[in-house]
Amino acid sequence: MLKELQGRLLKAILEFAPFEEVDPDGLELTRLIVKKLRFELIVRGGSDLEAWFDRDPAAFTAAFKAYDRVVPPRSWFPREEAEKFRAWCSESGLLPPGGLSSSKNA
Repeated sequence: MLKELQGRLLKAILEFAPFEEVDPDGLELTRLIVKKLRFELIVRGGSDLEAWFDRDPAAFTAAFKAYDRVVPPRSWFPREEAEKFRAWCSESGLLPPGGLSSSKNA
C-alpha cells in the first residue's frame, strides 16, 4: 500500500495528476521546490551552463522551462542532470549562439 501511495504521489508531483489525499497548495509547493532544485543541479553541473545563465538568464531560463516540461527529473547529481540538459538543448536547437564553451566541469 505504501508503494502505491508513493507512486501516486510521485505521479502527482511530476505529471500534475490528481491526488485527493494531499493539499493542492502543498503539492504545488512541492512541484516548485523540485523545479528549483533541478534548476540548481543544472547550473552547478557545468561551468559552461553557469556561464550561459550569467550571460543570458532569460534564454537559459526559457530553455530550462521547455526541458522541464518534457524531460522528467530522474538525476540525483549535478553533472548527470547537466549532461542531460546539454544534450536536450543540442537536440532541440536551444543552445546559445556560438554553443557552449568547452569547459563542462563544475
